[in-house]
Amino acid sequence: MENWITDWWVQSAYLESRLPLAVHSSPAVVLPKQDFNDWKGQLRFAAKLIAGMLDFKAKIDHQTLLVEYSRGYPLCMDQYSRLFASCRLPGPKHDSVLLPPPGRRPATYITVVRNFQFFQLEVYNSDGTPLTVDQLHSQLQRIRGQSWKTDKEPLGVLTSDHRHTWGKAYTTLMKDKLNRESARAIQRSLFTVCLDAPVLKVSDSRASSRLAAQMLHGGGSYSNSGNRWFDKTLQFIVGEDGSFGVLYEQAVAEGPPIATIIDHVLDYCKDPVPVRAPLIPLPMPKKLYFCFTPEIKRDIEHAKRNLDMWENQFIKPSLYQRSDDNNFKVRGEEPILFQMHGHRLLIPSPFSPQVAARTDCVMCYGPLVPDGYAVCYNPLPVHVNFSVTAFNCCQETNAEHMAGSIQGALDDVGALLEDHTDDES
Repeated sequence: MENWITDWWVQSAYLESRLPLAVHSSPAVVLPKQDFNDWKGQLRFAAKLIAGMLDFKAKIDHQTLLVEYSRGYPLCMDQYSRLFASCRLPGPKHDSVLLPPPGRRPATYITVVRNFQFFQLEVYNSDGTPLTVDQLHSQLQRIRGQSWKTDKEPLGVLTSDHRHTWGKAYTTLMKDKLNRESARAIQRSLFTVCLDAPVLKVSDSRASSRLAAQMLHGGGSYSNSGNRWFDKTLQFIVGEDGSFGVLYEQAVAEGPPIATIIDHVLDYCKDPVPVRAPLIPLPMPKKLYFCFTPEIKRDIEHAKRNLDMWENQFIKPSLYQRSDDNNFKVRGEEPILFQMHGHRLLIPSPFSPQVAARTDCVMCYGPLVPDGYAVCYNPLPVHVNFSVTAFNCCQETNAEHMAGSIQGALDDVGALLEDHTDDES
């Protein structure tokens, strides 16, 4: 075997778990708010993001991606080749993973979802070259023109339910040929881009938690949760209000490769490669239709009720910054998040507490148990971003208090460093 632990780990830690992916399993990365506040800026940024992802994929395809190292040892880069065109598939007892067949060319399209409506967007020209930023922007405008209705069934919330429940609903959904074709198109797409509507404005003190919730589960069935297919390996979330993040499914993806992708994409968005668009007409993005039987509608309503239980479960985040004088201070204006896992502050086995990225971001993920905490942090050159989350429904836990304890510990370390510096001088 190439790796004796991988298959066992993926099966036991992820595919056999019956908890929902939303909140309980899939981590989200909350990224800095982008400099736009309308749908025009949203589409321009999304076009650059897609182009950046295609540029990253080209490095994988051409085997020019630089090997990563840890403590001087090269890391296995195999995971990168499986991030695209993959998806988790629900089952009644355990799940499975859909990967591109070996030796066959993967899909040449992505999925775009807006107002609960899914679209298949071809991202390569007929000659195999990727669409330019201008071409992608034009296609996203066409998608927006086809998705203005907001009275659609939020089919995506089905994927947020408990795995055995979604597994049964999935069997019902796939009995219809149209549903099978549309679902398979989503599952086999390279990745998904979620064009979210603006979220309800809240006070500044709750803005970070609201942003975390949007990335973790979409904010509820009445908000953007219907704009997700939680089984999909990679989902990029771009809000009309400038919110931006990534949601990923862990059976295929892990934090460090996701952080590498994010760094590359954001670098690309700052300075996209100028390419002249070919003067050829592009096909209209294909809208994916579904047949909603009474049984499927009941399944959707059931999933909506379960999902909405998680709304407003997250506590105000804080950012811990290490200043130049070795003191740790709180910068409350920055987006940070909080989570809960276990009865003590433990490192939950499916997650890494440190996910480092060059970007000023932080990862968050939902609780494994209802009465614990989870912490994740991103060490940056001049400050450290922490996320800590706890459920409001548990009286024994309080994420703000835990955050205060972390702050106190960091302040103590800062004081020790300062005293040590004074002693040396």
